[in-house]
Amino acid sequence: MKSLPQTLFSLGAAIVLSSGLAMAQGPGPGPRGGGMGGPRMLNFLSTYLDLTSTQQTQAQTIFTTEQTNSKTVHQQLATQRQAVEAAIQAGQTAAQLTQLTAAEGPLLAQLEANHAIAQSQFYALLTPDQQQKFVALQKLHGPHPGGSSAPQPPPGN
Repeated sequence: MKSLPQTLFSLGAAIVLSSGLAMAQGPGPGPRGGGMGGPRMLNFLSTYLDLTSTQQTQAQTIFTTEQTNSKTVHQQLATQRQAVEAAIQAGQTAAQLTQLTAAEGPLLAQLEANHAIAQSQFYALLTPDQQQKFVALQKLHGPHPGGSSAPQPPPGN
């Protein structure tokens, strides 16, 4: 069994980690966050990968679906985080706080799954040359703040 200081440290680490993930994810679906599908990202990928108009339309559908599927999850995550904050302010026990914060895990996993599905569908519609450029772009930019490997557009694009 963990000592009280170890339990409090674990709880604090979980809260800091979940807060960091929340901030890294940005404001949620739309042009500024919530996946690959913001207009700025689609414009960047369209130019960089030289997408055809058909590919652009398909990509927009894929990204819109991701945003739609993630919207409810984002709302649930926000509600869960409000519950954690309320529990902290109410002086809940470490066990109660651990239980509340653990409920965020499946929601974060669902967001990642939605993103991975969209990325896979997008990758599948690319030509082999475009796929190569996309993979190179992913390697260049590394993982995005949410944890997956979708590239982020350079500033100003």
